[in-house]
Amino acid sequence: MQRYFLQEKVIEAESGGAVFAALDDRNVLADPAPVAWSGRRVIRSGWMGDTPTSLEFRSWGKEAWAKLEAWCDAIAPGLERAQGVACLWPHPRHVLSDVQSCVTFLKKRSGQRFEVLLDPAGLLTEAMLPRAEDHLTRAMEALAGHDNVKAVVVSNVEPAGEGLLRACETGRGVLPEGLVRMVAERVPPGKVVVELNAAAVGGR
Repeated sequence: MQRYFLQEKVIEAESGGAVFAALDDRNVLADPAPVAWSGRRVIRSGWMGDTPTSLEFRSWGKEAWAKLEAWCDAIAPGLERAQGVACLWPHPRHVLSDVQSCVTFLKKRSGQRFEVLLDPAGLLTEAMLPRAEDHLTRAMEALAGHDNVKAVVVSNVEPAGEGLLRACETGRGVLPEGLVRMVAERVPPGKVVVELNAAAVGGR
C-alpha cells in the first residue's frame, strides 16, 4: 500500500518525494476551453454556486452535468495526446456529490483518461453522520476497486458550518476511530492511500 500526503499544491509520497498528482482549484464548469496537461491533476467536478461550498441545487442538475460533460469532451483529446489524467475529486455540493454520481461518471468516461479520487469521509455531510458507517461502506464497496479509482483519501472530518464537514487528520474529528480504520483497512492492494498534512488542509 502506497502512502501519500495531501500538501498545499500536490499529493506527495511519504518518503522519496514522488508526486501522485498536482492539485488544481479551478471550477471546470467555468472553463469552456480547457488546455490539457501531462501527468495527473486532481480537480473538483465543478459547482454552480458563488463559492465552492455554496448550497446551489443547480450543481446537481442537468445544466451542471451538461457543462461537466462538455468540459470532459473538450479536454479528452488533449489529455490523450499529452498522456495526462483528470482525476475528479467529489464534494457534497459539486456535480460529483455522492457515490452514484461518481459511478455514473466513471461509466460514461470508461476508456478515457478520467479518474475519481475516492474520498469516503469527504462525501459526508452532518445530516449523514448518524448512518456514517453505511455511507462509508457503500462508498468503498462501489468505488474502491474500480480501475479508474487509483487513490483513496483516509481522513476524519469536523464541522465546517452550514451542514458541511471538512477533512481533518485521522487522530481527531467526529468519526469514531473504528470507522476511519475500517476505511483504511478496505483500501485494495495497489491503491494509493492519501492522508492529510495538517498544515495544508485548510478548507478542503
